[in-house]
Parts: sequence; C-alpha cells; structure tokens
Amino acid sequence: QYDIVATSSSIVKSLASNYLHPTGTDHSSLPVIKPPENQNSNKERNPIKMIGFAAGMEMADMAWEVKCREEDMKQRALENERHAIDDARRSVDEKAQQLQVLANQSALIAGFSMVVLVESSIPEDIDGVILTLFGGFTACVIALMLVSTLNATYVLVAILRYDCVNREVPFDVFWRKRCEPDWKLALRTFSYG
Repeated sequence: QYDIVATSSSIVKSLASNYLHPTGTDHSSLPVIKPPENQNSNKERNPIKMIGFAAGMEMADMAWEVKCREEDMKQRALENERHAIDDARRSVDEKAQQLQVLANQSALIAGFSMVVLVESSIPEDIDGVILTLFGGFTACVIALMLVSTLNATYVLVAILRYDCVNREVPFDVFWRKRCEPDWKLALRTFSYG
C-alpha cells in the first residue's frame, strides 16, 4: 500500500509541477503560489501533498477492489467446482440406486423361479409337452433374470469406480458411451423375463 501511495503521490507532484511551471517557459517570471497560512495550525498544509494523498488513497482503494475481485473470482470458481462434483455424485448415486433395484428385483425373481422349479409337486399323469414347456419357460425366466442381474451388477461396479472429483469425462458422456447399452440390455432382459 505504501509503495502505491508513494508512487501515486510522486506522479501527482510531477503533474502538478508541470501544470504550475510548464516546461519551456521562464520560471522566474511565474508567480510563486503559496498556500494560505493558517494562524491556528502549527503545521503548514501543502495542497499538492493533499492531492497526492487523495490520489494515493484512490489507487490503494482500486488495488484493494482488484484484489477482492480476484479473490471473489477464485471463490466462485471453487464453488462451481464443488457444485460440479456434487452434481456428478448425485448422478452416480441416482444410477447406482436404479441399478441396485434392478439387480435385486431380478435376482429375487430368479430365486423364486428356481424355487418353483425345484419345489413344485408335479403330478404323475401330466402331459410331457406341458411339463417340457413349464421347465423351459421357468429356465428361460431364470436365465433372463440372471443376465439382468449380472449386467446391472457389472454396470454398478463401473459407475461406482467413476471419479467424481477429477471427472476426465463428464458423467453423462461416460454413461452414454460405456454403460447405457448394458443398462438397456439388463432392462430388456428383465422385461422379457
């Protein structure tokens, strides 16, 4: 602050001296301007010093405003980064919950289908075609639900490993390019099952 005040006061003094005594003129013919003397004060006040002080204060205020503005911009950049991290985490959590629900539901249905297949009491006089259809459809349901469970689980592992802080690729792009085809397959197999 003191350097700014000293520099600005020297600039103001040089401007004031050029204004009061322009270069290229005979200085002896110009009147000497003296500040009015105040009988009540012990100090003599110099208006050039007062102008220099005022200009120095303005420069210091401007420097302070610039510094505050730079700090404000840094703080806003940090807040924007925090919001981006929070948005990425929210997106990851949302997709993770969807995948967990799909994996749990399909595993539950596969388990119930397996129990039905094993624990059902089939009568002795049932037609072989009906028994074959029952076994085939139950096995298809189990297989489709297991494919859905495994795909949802693998996609869940992939998105939980996504780095929300560095975000080399935005999560939406990561999801579309790497995870969405497997997610659609898992959802399709769950729907068919």
